[in-house]
Amino acid sequence: MQKLWKNLLWIGMIGMIAGLVLYSVAGIWKWYATTIEIVGLALVFGTIFVNFKAVLQTLGRRSTKYGISMVLGGLFVLGILAAVNFFFFRNNYRSDWTNQNSFSLSDQTTKILKSLDKEVQVKAFWNDNDNAKTQIMELFNEYNNVSPKFQFEFLDVDKNADVAQQVYQIEKYGTIIFSTATKEERWEPNPAMGGSRPPQEEDITNTLLKAIRDEQKTVYFVTGHGEGDLDDAQSREGFGIAKAELEKEFYAIKTLDLMVIDVIPTDASAVVVLSPDKAYMTHEKQALTQYLKNGGGVVVLLDPTPKPDFKDFLSPFGITPDQDVVVDPSLENRLFGGNPGMPLVRQYGDHQITKDFPYATVFSMTRSLQVSGSAQPLAITSNNAWGETDLANLQNGVSQGSTDIPGPLNIAVVTTVPSDSTDGKAGRLVVVGDSDFATNIQFNNQGNGNFFTNIVSWLAEDEDLISVTPKQMENIPLAMTAGDLRVVVYAIILFGLLIIGQGIRIYLKRRK
Repeated sequence: MQKLWKNLLWIGMIGMIAGLVLYSVAGIWKWYATTIEIVGLALVFGTIFVNFKAVLQTLGRRSTKYGISMVLGGLFVLGILAAVNFFFFRNNYRSDWTNQNSFSLSDQTTKILKSLDKEVQVKAFWNDNDNAKTQIMELFNEYNNVSPKFQFEFLDVDKNADVAQQVYQIEKYGTIIFSTATKEERWEPNPAMGGSRPPQEEDITNTLLKAIRDEQKTVYFVTGHGEGDLDDAQSREGFGIAKAELEKEFYAIKTLDLMVIDVIPTDASAVVVLSPDKAYMTHEKQALTQYLKNGGGVVVLLDPTPKPDFKDFLSPFGITPDQDVVVDPSLENRLFGGNPGMPLVRQYGDHQITKDFPYATVFSMTRSLQVSGSAQPLAITSNNAWGETDLANLQNGVSQGSTDIPGPLNIAVVTTVPSDSTDGKAGRLVVVGDSDFATNIQFNNQGNGNFFTNIVSWLAEDEDLISVTPKQMENIPLAMTAGDLRVVVYAIILFGLLIIGQGIRIYLKRRK
């Protein structure tokens, strides 16, 4: 009979543990977990009640005291684990160990959130049964963790049909509305992509940017001299992808024909000169110079001869284009899939455009640039590179000669231009010896796209956009769900209970 009660005691303890584990997985007390827990408790306390006299006698024995000390030791371990768990619950800390920081917000998103000076109310109209809702909610929580001014709520379109349709005119599941005190922007699923793709960090940040910006800045691209095609997003040589990226960052893109105007429009936040085939006329270069002296921002993307070098325009600012093609035969260049005519740059100047810039950039058939005065290097080749000056024999192979320019070489440079007036702001000028890095075929290669958009953001005085832009989320199930987390917590508790059980086992063994 005594053996039966011992077995019932063990069954009761196992039932109690099983009930807790089932609760941890489900997150609520479902009927089967509750039943198992109650039966387990009844068996344990029933055994103690029926054998209460024997229990009291047992408690006075030396072996019992030893067993109790083992149990107390187990409870002490459980207490430590509970304290550690409570500390980390109250002091939330996350560490992203993925190779590309896939589960962390981008530098640009973080900068924008930290600079929020107004509250943003976000309403996401979803279906409660949509699996993507959990993914978006986790992403919104990341935004809120960086800035409490980012407030959000989810509304089921079907359960809140009156609000969704009458107040916000919601027509699609997955619509997200970003509201400030003065402005409202919305993101909707793209029908061209089936209308089913959930928003990525890039979509959310770009829409947030539109909601918090009071005005849209304008970037002008000069045309009329054989510059690159801004509307071509398909061919290798087009610049349509670069244009689209700037538009995502809430810039208005316009074209500018300097041959028919004398003054650059006052709404220009930046002007881009995109590798023209023909040289600019004197009055066109004068318009650019005056724009710089009035505090404007200009970036000039050059290419090697026979493209114009803009030497007479750039020299007064301490920038001199070389008549060469940069060659870099270094091993690192080849390891990254480049060739001697496509130098890979991993060294950058100390400037806001490239501060903490984590990526390499790749340039194709670029000329080098000399600097003097206040001009400074922005992108610099390896020491193994040189500037090949024998341009006529490039197709026959090259080797460094006495007339070539030794490395390291400047591929991109930056300077500021003093204002004409004493109280005016300085102009901003960036020159790159290559335009191919911003073409469709190269824009997403390494850090090329980020480098280009950072240049434009600095020229437009949008320092909060100078960063690594948001990335597309990959569906990699590495993050634990709430249920997974509860399993881990209760596994720790179970470990402590096993220690207690070991103490009881030793006690029962000694009784025999």
